[in-house]
This record gives sequence, C-alpha cells and structure tokens, in this order.
Amino acid sequence: MSTPAEVQEWLRNNDGNLTDAYKAVNYSGPPLKVKDGNLTDKRSKIRLAKRGENGDHKRKQAEKIRPPQGREEQNRNRRQNYKRSSINKRGGKVVIDHVVELDLLRQTVENSSNATAEVERLEKSYGPLGDRPDNRKIIGARTNEIKRQQSKNVQTTLQKLESKRPSMRFYGGSALLNYTSGSQIVDRVNGNAASNGHAATLGVPLDLF
Repeated sequence: MSTPAEVQEWLRNNDGNLTDAYKAVNYSGPPLKVKDGNLTDKRSKIRLAKRGENGDHKRKQAEKIRPPQGREEQNRNRRQNYKRSSINKRGGKVVIDHVVELDLLRQTVENSSNATAEVERLEKSYGPLGDRPDNRKIIGARTNEIKRQQSKNVQTTLQKLESKRPSMRFYGGSALLNYTSGSQIVDRVNGNAASNGHAATLGVPLDLF
C-alpha cells in the first residue's frame, strides 16, 4: 500500500485533487487533507495531514513544554525561521524539523507531576529539547516526511517488542528513550551513527531540495 508521502509527492508534481492522487498511487489509507500550500498556485508547498487530526494544535501545545530559554534562543529561532522562509521563496522545499520530536517529548513527560523538572533532567542526557534552537534544524520537506514515517515505524516496532518482552521497558522518559534507542538501531543498519546525544535521523540524507 502506498503512503501519504507518495500522495503528497504526486500532488506536488501533477494537476489533480486528492481523489486523483489516491487513484494514481493506489492509496487506501486514512483520509487526508491539505495542511499547507494549496492545489492552485502553491502545489510545491503542499503538505498533507490525516483528516480529523489537528496537527497544528498538537505542535503548538508541545512547543509550550520547552520553549526557547531566554532572548538569545528566541532570536536564534527567529533567524532560523527567516532562513527557512528565504530558502522557500527561492524555490526550495524546506521545513523546521525537531531532532527529538515534540510529540515524543510530550508523551514522555505528560504523566509527570512536574514536566519542567522532568525535561531538565532529560536534557542532561540528550541536550536541549522542545522548541529550543539546538533541537531544531532545517531539512527538506520530503526528508521530514520520510523521517516522520520512519520514527512512527520505530515506535510501532518497539511497542510490539515491549508487549512481548516487558523487561525491555525503560523507567522514566520511556517514549524518548525508546525513540533514541530505536533510531540508533536503524541508523547502525544504514551505516550511520548518532554523535551529539540527540536521536539519530534514521539514516535519511538531509537534502534541502
């Protein structure tokens, strides 16, 4: 079965609507909607999301868990946002990616009595998390979609393993630790290695265009 990424890519490169794209790539997954861009004059910027899910709301809520710390980090984020916009205005297709995904951080601390203290504890091992500049980078939109699909697959695989072997479960920050461990496993298969304490990027080349 084809993926939402293939539907998205078809729409970016062909005239037609979502129904046309579904048929063209033989997509039979959950219904999708156009989240960014449009089908008239901004096809190259089209991004899709599952219909019925408010991805923007989830992202904004997750950003609040660990926003930039101080004016210097806020300014770095602004400069990065400006750089992303400049690249896209010149015809690029890039987005801001969070090395350790915001949703995984949310899952990790959502049951904690003190989320801020838990994030600070995790940062001692993994470096800056949340929407802080050292957890953000500019990558190609297609690369970002591939990474999201692969990280989802890693989580699904680890959840299945944990259900069979409960001894594999981690204590404290399990979602984040699971993602990091799974990413490094896949990365080693691809001949790459995580070197900065963050989760690896699953062996995906960080192409910008």
